[in-house]
Amino acid sequence: MTSNVTSTVYRGVLYKQRDHFSSYRPRLFVLDSGLLHYYYSDADVSPAKTIILSGCQIHNEGVKEVEGKDMVGIRVSHKMTSKAYVLACEGEEEAKGWIEALSNAAKAGTRNSPPTLGRESEYMTTSSPPPYP
Repeated sequence: MTSNVTSTVYRGVLYKQRDHFSSYRPRLFVLDSGLLHYYYSDADVSPAKTIILSGCQIHNEGVKEVEGKDMVGIRVSHKMTSKAYVLACEGEEEAKGWIEALSNAAKAGTRNSPPTLGRESEYMTTSSPPPYP
């Protein structure tokens, strides 16, 4: 993760649990101005998905085995939807940093609507997603 002088708060690789399977895949995550973008790879120009963190709840799920390694789980959910993102990172210190940054971003806004999921959704449509920073 890097703190950056621009609006990027956090950037790094987290493991994201797949939607329909219990396996995890590494993804590049960028937390920027209350939005959590993730990319399939650092070669991607636009994010695969963007999540509006305003109003989300961030939970430390403790140590779990991911891809044969002990990692710390992080759950990102919203009270207005059943969708939750389950992420994992290596090490307690890295997890603390992500949880603090995600929690601060979630508290910063006052929206009560669910987070945005996907490149386009009924809550937010972006014709030009932000490029990979």
